[in-house]
Amino acid sequence: MKKYEFTKETKLEGKTKLRRIKALLDFGNVRRGTLGGWIEREENLSHEGNAWVYDNAEVYGNASVYENAQIRNNAKVYGKAKVYGNAEISENAEVFDNAWVCNSARIYGSAKVYSGQWAYGNARIYGNAQVCGNAEIYGNARIFGAAKIYDNSKICGNAEIWDSAEIYGKAKIYGSSKIYGNAEIYGTAKIYGDIKIYGSAEIFKMEHMLVVGPIGKRHNYTTFYRNRSNEISVSYERFTGKIDDFLNEIKEKYKGDKCAKVYISAAELAREQIDLRAGGKTI
Repeated sequence: MKKYEFTKETKLEGKTKLRRIKALLDFGNVRRGTLGGWIEREENLSHEGNAWVYDNAEVYGNASVYENAQIRNNAKVYGKAKVYGNAEISENAEVFDNAWVCNSARIYGSAKVYSGQWAYGNARIYGNAQVCGNAEIYGNARIFGAAKIYDNSKICGNAEIWDSAEIYGKAKIYGSSKIYGNAEIYGTAKIYGDIKIYGSAEIFKMEHMLVVGPIGKRHNYTTFYRNRSNEISVSYERFTGKIDDFLNEIKEKYKGDKCAKVYISAAELAREQIDLRAGGKTI
């Protein structure tokens, strides 16, 4: 049984003719007679399940929306994209090329998900974020701001990527990691645990970072990492900056007590561990 029909209302998306749909029966939160969004052909929206195209949203090309997926507001799904499960695409988001979005993933804002990318689980992609290539976003991961995720990278767990951060190559970010600012993580780097990396970080292999903890009076983790100037930066509580500035702050704050000695030892270990040789960008 068909759950919708085409109305006589049409419009053009480029050179593609789209037709507005109208519900023929009650399903999900859609009531019989409700006007939907715009599709090119019936193959774009399944007659089974509760999938629906709402508002002024568009689905066209060889794209398909099925199961319980929802396309809302001014969102667009096209190319060979597939949106299914309980996924939702809304606001001004676009999903296209060979991208697949499923499970309970949400794509919104002005986000763009394209090429061979997968977004699933409870992932959220929004703002002006872009996800493409063969990247995978899943679990409870959050991608937003102007972040870019591409190539064969993977973001999962409770990881968050935002601002102008870029993750690419075969990099994997998971756990409760937070990557932001202008940080670049690529190559074979793996970032996990309760880690914050931001600013001008450039990490493309495991020898470019060291996490020490829990240490200090608050039992926090301190992250030492390579930056674009081939120097060591530090993320510690609310501090972010170069390792020498970090040591000056520690010496002033703790004035020679046990905490100071522990942090100084961690910094010395980081200088030994972190590879500051030039290189990078070749994936």
